[in-house]
Amino acid sequence: MARDIILDGILQELKEQGVSPLSTITTGDITYVTYGIMQVGNTAGYKVKKITAPANITTIEQGFLPEALRVSGANGSGTNVDLNNEANALLLLADASIIYG
Repeated sequence: MARDIILDGILQELKEQGVSPLSTITTGDITYVTYGIMQVGNTAGYKVKKITAPANITTIEQGFLPEALRVSGANGSGTNVDLNNEANALLLLADASIIYG
């Protein structure tokens, strides 16, 4: 329940900023919201919020998904991952090279 309220708040905040999420995927206690393409140095990629809600504690972490990982099929996800394809996107977003914090 708490995760749903927090997720609604995040989606509302993005809407107010004029940003549409590219995907929202939930598995177990974790929800990933991928939104907004951005450039970090010479690396293009996507902003990701990871919402973890086991029991009564909810944490929100931000991460950066490099476009190169999406295209190459990191973590066994297949190449050119469609971020709305739940199975492949979950593999991609769980890749150890994506640092959430």
